Amino acid sequence: MAAVDEGSAWGSKAPHIVIDTTEFFRDLKLTGKSFTTTLEHAHSGMFRVCVPEIVIAETARHYRTEAIAVRNERLAELRDLLQAIGKVRSIPRIDIGEVRSELKEEIDRYGERLREKLKKSGVIVLPHPSNGHTQTADWYIARRKPFVDHGKGYADALIWASVLELATQLRSDDLIVLVTNNKSDFCKDEGVLAEPLLADLAGIDDYPEVRVYPSLDAMLDGLGSWIEKRHEPLKESRTEVGAKYRLTVRQLLGGPIVGACEGLVGKEIADPNDEMSSGLKISLSLPTTLQSPIIDNLGADVQTLDWYTYEEFEGGTLLGEASIEADVAIGGDMFTSDYYIAAEGEDEIDILDADWNDHMARVSVSRRVELTFQVRVTPDSESVDYIRFESARSLEIE
Repeated sequence: MAAVDEGSAWGSKAPHIVIDTTEFFRDLKLTGKSFTTTLEHAHSGMFRVCVPEIVIAETARHYRTEAIAVRNERLAELRDLLQAIGKVRSIPRIDIGEVRSELKEEIDRYGERLREKLKKSGVIVLPHPSNGHTQTADWYIARRKPFVDHGKGYADALIWASVLELATQLRSDDLIVLVTNNKSDFCKDEGVLAEPLLADLAGIDDYPEVRVYPSLDAMLDGLGSWIEKRHEPLKESRTEVGAKYRLTVRQLLGGPIVGACEGLVGKEIADPNDEMSSGLKISLSLPTTLQSPIIDNLGADVQTLDWYTYEEFEGGTLLGEASIEADVAIGGDMFTSDYYIAAEGEDEIDILDADWNDHMARVSVSRRVELTFQVRVTPDSESVDYIRFESARSLEIE
């Protein structure tokens, strides 16, 4: 784990982490470990995470392009499938145009959902720089970085202008971290800003230190020793820390975790084969003919509740993972003919309504699962700060 530079004037203030589009493109749903950790640090106040307005716009545009391509491909497959099935039996009419329109509305809401998630984590959205157009025009004419020789780089120039405007609000004992994989646009060497960008900073009185990391992973590693000092962790290993609080946390979490489990009832389950599918990401083997699966019922076994501590913050607040076993009933629709075929297999399928409509039956399957939640809790004050569903996996041999 990289150490903080001993010659740096920075060392105690929360660093300002400016995230470029390259990191969002890697994790459009912000659910990966690096983004989750970074947003947690933003929520706790350890980081001041900043996202330029142009980054949100570019990320939304990229998501829309990718999602529409996937949507069109899936709808074409659905149309071909319906035509093939329609040749051998009568099926309800599905308006592909209506489905396309509904999916477009969902896709178009991505930017709004992204802003909401960032806001809840305490992320600062940097507005377009006040003199950004004039400044970037001068850079473009000079063909200097972040622009490349043939003139490409307007979005990168706006990002750098946002960094400079942020720098004018800080001092020499502050730190700005630019997380970008566009090394050729911003850097001279690995992690070293290009000369024109260093000159921009030098033109600011009492300017802060600026570091560049190619990813959130690299940033978290590079600031690792500072993060550890800020946490003031116990001397024991994480396993020992977890054991120290295990009984107290289990007692404290029992009711809230069961409540969080009950909150999953009625939630749709995402299609594991479709990255753009909405709903809970649950790793379960379900009948392939089961459509629109949804959690109908869930009974959590509080005796199986377990807890593991990831980190301990100042004041005794713990960030960790809680797991609990549960029996889950998953309902869905199935063509009547498919039900009779599936019922002859090994999977036990309960029929809830054989006449759901002219062609479909309402059915249910049961699974024993382990549910995992990310939790922040302060045992000393007996408070549970938040509980967030992470994942579920089957406990049955498949």
